[in-house]
Amino acid sequence: MNELNQKYKVSKTIFNFISEHNELTPLRRQVAQVLEETYKAQNLRGMRHIYKDFKEWALDLNKEQLSELNQILKDQFDESLT
Repeated sequence: MNELNQKYKVSKTIFNFISEHNELTPLRRQVAQVLEETYKAQNLRGMRHIYKDFKEWALDLNKEQLSELNQILKDQFDESLT
């Protein structure tokens, strides 16, 4: 899997996890749209920023949710938030 696809899939997994545990506000809908548009444009630089921002955003989850998300990322992508 190339870097763009990897970062997109990890970012989308993080976003979906956060969205499942929190209300999907208009701002979150816009963030999801930016993620999709960045991927569609094959913008690796932009995807790197989104990937970094989503990982930082996820660190605000409570310990239980953070642990659960880390396990999902480890199982699916062999990486974690830290």
